[in-house]
Amino acid sequence: MPGFIMKFFYFDNAATTAVDPKVLSVMRPYFNQKFGNASEMHFAGQEARRAIEEARGKVATFLHANPDEIIFTGSATESINLAHNPDF
Repeated sequence: MPGFIMKFFYFDNAATTAVDPKVLSVMRPYFNQKFGNASEMHFAGQEARRAIEEARGKVATFLHANPDEIIFTGSATESINLAHNPDF
């Protein structure tokens, strides 16, 4: 149909959502160049660890929290389980 523009609306953001372009530009090096395991002592791991700690500090500052109060998890399930842990 000439002149017809199809728009895409995604309403399942609870499951997944697009990454903001600003976030993607900052994260891109960690997807394909600086992908070391942050738990390891080698250079790549330590570089990843520094990036995580820098991000933790930025989030803490934004939330007016202490960096040790910021915990990154890999999934909603992990976050929920952590929140329900009475020993936490």
